[in-house]
Amino acid sequence: MMPGGLSEARPATREIQEMADKIQIGGQVCVHIKVFKPLPGQNEDALQLSGYQTGKSKDDDLTYF
Repeated sequence: MMPGGLSEARPATREIQEMADKIQIGGQVCVHIKVFKPLPGQNEDALQLSGYQTGKSKDDDLTYF
């Protein structure tokens, strides 16, 4: 993986899941979110939600957006 690039798909960490839990959608609707974690030494405790896509299903591939 290169900085700013996509990582391999994997289960959400507790940190990421806590951020995702704040996103209210409803029903069986899914969204894809783009979250950045700052580099070490740059306010590394602050995750940033920088984008999202709606109208997704749990079977949709993750792609860069």
